Amino acid sequence: MQNNGSVASIKRAVDDRHSYWFVSDEIALKDPETDKRLVADLLLVREDSLGVLEFVNVELKSQRTTETHVQAKNFSRFVQEPDRVALWRDFAATMLDRKQCRWKEPGECRGLVIWPCGSDPASPRGRTVDLVNQYKAQGIDTICYAGPEYRFGPEHSSP
Repeated sequence: MQNNGSVASIKRAVDDRHSYWFVSDEIALKDPETDKRLVADLLLVREDSLGVLEFVNVELKSQRTTETHVQAKNFSRFVQEPDRVALWRDFAATMLDRKQCRWKEPGECRGLVIWPCGSDPASPRGRTVDLVNQYKAQGIDTICYAGPEYRFGPEHSSP
């Protein structure tokens, strides 16, 4: 909140020429299809250079598991349901304190997984590379953190 809602550390780590803005944290919902609880650790919006916004569901993890990307995808599916998109957009506009927002159409929600760096971040394992590439193609980015300062960096998608 010190940066007026801008999440500069994620912007630097993802390095996709977008700005990231904090909307809310720890949003818990119940999936009506599975009756399971869905939680977004952080809900952000991503803004391109033209000021067009889209949602980003962030999963923060202390361990590296393949289930994390599935969680990001499941919550994102819930946010982008056509009958709920307008409600989520109104919520974000209120939290961002913006009168007008230009939203990317259709109302999709991206994902972002933040997990600990592997044992050798510069040389990821093949399974990790495959997982990161698979989900990146589906709109879910992956970054990792390291050190006592929790420095963010990209999760490499090539060996």
